[in-house]
Amino acid sequence: REPVERFRRQGRDVMLVIDIKGAQKVMRKTDAFSIFLKPPSLKELARRLGGRNTDSSEEQRKRLAIARKEMSFAGSYDAVIVNRDVDQTVSRLRKWIEKARLNFNNPKRKKE
Repeated sequence: REPVERFRRQGRDVMLVIDIKGAQKVMRKTDAFSIFLKPPSLKELARRLGGRNTDSSEEQRKRLAIARKEMSFAGSYDAVIVNRDVDQTVSRLRKWIEKARLNFNNPKRKKE
């Protein structure tokens, strides 16, 4: 937590890649801007996982079950980006980060 706070005091962006439990904790305790990245569909996620050839079939099934559960929380995030194409996703992510920066630098912004 201290490194994150140090970077924030320096005015730097901090990006955390965390699971749902971690994200919920951060969202409860901070004014962080949250972005949920999701696959276009579970079918597409299954295709991507299978194409990697890095996990067993059982591991892929577990990952899909976790993804299904996590996708149900997408609505609690400030923004949701559907990852159809890497370049488009990166572009959308950059735009949301820029919007979040503008909001955080707005003197009229609500602070908790």
